[in-house]
Amino acid sequence: MRSKLAILALLAGLYGIQASAETTQVKQINGREFRGTSAGAHVFSPSGVLQLFCFPDSNNSTAAAQLRLPSGASLQSMRLYAVDSGSQDLQVSLSKGCQPSFAGGPITSTSLLTLSTSGTPGNTTVTGAIPLQPVVDNEQCVYTIIARFGDTTTACDPNLQLQRVRLQWAK
Repeated sequence: MRSKLAILALLAGLYGIQASAETTQVKQINGREFRGTSAGAHVFSPSGVLQLFCFPDSNNSTAAAQLRLPSGASLQSMRLYAVDSGSQDLQVSLSKGCQPSFAGGPITSTSLLTLSTSGTPGNTTVTGAIPLQPVVDNEQCVYTIIARFGDTTTACDPNLQLQRVRLQWAK
C-alpha cells in the first residue's frame, strides 16, 4: 500500500502540479539578546526574564541584535512586542549591511522594515510585512535589528520596554 505522500506526488505528476516544500518559520529575539550601541556606561537593564529598558540617565537610546538567518530564506514579516508607557515611541528597524564576498569594498546598508509603537499605554504589538520579501544572503550580508527607545539617539525614555521581536520567513 502506498503512503499518502506517494499518492499525492503521483497525482501532482499526472496533472503537472509542482509541489512546494517551502515552509514558514520564525525566529524570536528577546530583549536580552540586544546590546547597547555605545561604549562605556551600562545604559540598558534586562527587566524580568526577557524585557529590555534603558536607565533614566542613559545618554544612548539605541540597542542592536545581530541575526543568524538561514541562507536563501525569503523574509516575510516582523512583529514587535513591547510595553509603551512613555511619552515617546519605541522604534525597531530591520536592516542588512552588505559587502562584496571576496574583495574589499564599502558596506552598503539597507533598511528593510521599521516598526514603531503608537504611544498607547501598556503591552502592545505591531506587525509589518517586509517589502519585496528579500532573500537572505549570508555570504555578502549581515542582518541586524536596531531598537531605539525614544525619539532621538541620545535621550532615552525609560518607560519603554522591548519584550521581543518575531521575524518570519519562508524557505
